[in-house]
Amino acid sequence: MSEKYGGEVVSNDLTVVSYDPVTKNMFLVDGTKEIRLRLASVKTKFPHLAKLFPNKGNLSPWENKIAVSPEEVGVKVSKEQRPVKSAFLVHLDSDATENLVVYRENGISVRYTLYEDMSRIVRGSAISLFGKKNNILGYMPSLDNSLLHQKRVDTIEFLLSKIGVWNISGGNINQICEAIARITFS
Repeated sequence: MSEKYGGEVVSNDLTVVSYDPVTKNMFLVDGTKEIRLRLASVKTKFPHLAKLFPNKGNLSPWENKIAVSPEEVGVKVSKEQRPVKSAFLVHLDSDATENLVVYRENGISVRYTLYEDMSRIVRGSAISLFGKKNNILGYMPSLDNSLLHQKRVDTIEFLLSKIGVWNISGGNINQICEAIARITFS
């Protein structure tokens, strides 16, 4: 798919975004690159990737998960900052017989999701330090304050009102990619 649409991974999941409220510019700066795959999903959606999974006979296909680099699945990685043109919440595990549903998000649920995701690390609620015996080592204090809160709110409002956050579910992978391309490049 990345060859057809020219896609590159700047970040997957944990993403550093730069937003300047004065210039009204938002950029993807960097972030995690690994892609997590579940054998059950790969078997139905991307069977050519099943060879990446080690034989774990004691795990069901749903429990059998791996993390791979984008390059391992044929996707290029960009190390350059890129302007944010649109954002997507994509649900890939839907039944391929369902109709493709695409709509722009703007309600309380997407604000809640974005705020929670943007708050997790700074508040320390998503960070646990583990020892060699898989034991949690201790308390991680919050780094949050009212200024950081306001920056998150401003970023979310800019993202929703000026950039656009789209929810995509149903359909097959080709329909999903076509919808993303249509929205991003129109």
